[in-house]
Amino acid sequence: MAFTRAAGDVFRALETLPGVSSAGGEFSSFSVRGGRPKDNIILIDNIPFDRVTHFAGGSTEEQDKLGGRFSIFAPNLVEKAEFQAGGFSAIYGGKNASILNLVIREGNPEDRTIDGRIDVLGQELNYSGPLGLNKGSGLIFSIRHQDFTRILELTGQGEFGSPRFLDAIGKATVEINGRHKVSFLGILSTEAFDRDV
Repeated sequence: MAFTRAAGDVFRALETLPGVSSAGGEFSSFSVRGGRPKDNIILIDNIPFDRVTHFAGGSTEEQDKLGGRFSIFAPNLVEKAEFQAGGFSAIYGGKNASILNLVIREGNPEDRTIDGRIDVLGQELNYSGPLGLNKGSGLIFSIRHQDFTRILELTGQGEFGSPRFLDAIGKATVEINGRHKVSFLGILSTEAFDRDV
């Protein structure tokens, strides 16, 4: 099953699919037809990734099963999500619950778009446009930094600490000819969580 233009957090959109149960709207973990969350395989442009969310680590195995709280993808960076529950071959590393393949958008080779956002949580900058190598080449780039320290202080929850993260995702696509193209994908995703005793 495929659905296009997954706005916001694609993992929360999975909750609406048949046979999928989640850890709740606060977390990204999901299980399919009785399988465990670790039985799912997540691909980004057909490349396997183990962790695609922030703040997933917990001090117990039960907390770790819940998954992270925030996707590493800025809204509108995912072009489509292809989901398959079971029925796939052993080439996917022995996973037996589901496959989720997230396809990252390609940059527009003709028109340039730059947008950004600044708010109490952080900043975000996005670019989509020509790469400049040839007529059919495009680049999409997104960098996002979010810091929850200030909002926690404003709401009287400063004792929860200082959680923050940074995502930088870029994809360059070069058209070789009418039938072939090459894509390069780079992902940097870091997080920090400081808490004073």
